[in-house]
Amino acid sequence: MTLDLLNIPTHVLTLKGSDHRINNFKKNIGSHLAVKTFYGEKFPTVAEGCLKSTYSLYQTVTPPVLILEDDINITSDFCTTLIDVPENADALYLGTSAWGIKNNNSSFKNINIEKYNQNFYKIEYMTSTHAILFLSKSFWSKMMNILSDNINKSPIEPLDVHIGRLHSQFNVYAVAKPLFYQDNQNEYLTKYPAESIYLETMN
Repeated sequence: MTLDLLNIPTHVLTLKGSDHRINNFKKNIGSHLAVKTFYGEKFPTVAEGCLKSTYSLYQTVTPPVLILEDDINITSDFCTTLIDVPENADALYLGTSAWGIKNNNSSFKNINIEKYNQNFYKIEYMTSTHAILFLSKSFWSKMMNILSDNINKSPIEPLDVHIGRLHSQFNVYAVAKPLFYQDNQNEYLTKYPAESIYLETMN
């Protein structure tokens, strides 16, 4: 099915006081997509802040919805807002990562990945939440239940770990080449194409 991202509700998470990040986001992304800004709260740790603030954002929306983080930029592969999404997709990662948590081992390329076609790869255990297009209500409902059950547990597990573990129960895809990357210390991992992960793990 063909989707136009301009017709998908899109939200970006930022924190109060992070004016430079949201200003950079608007400069880099604002001319390509219509995005609403959600202001999360600051917490003692990054993991807690990401989990709880993103969960608060999730509580205000329903799929289909595109959720972005404020530290992203577009890649040269973002050339159109039209995307031919696999018909059975529950979620689509428009921003990817080469980091995964298969078998609860957080490491480089530790991801289950299967080629769907030249544009998409079916994924499991990828840890990345900077640009996810949520599509199905079933995936969303299961994810929200898991997050609700874990939101106040200690120690805090990162948001992308909770979501990554859920992949194997659904049809979750990643674009072959990322459309968005994190413009920070994770740039290398988030510019690493899913197609490259697939080819390298097959050898």
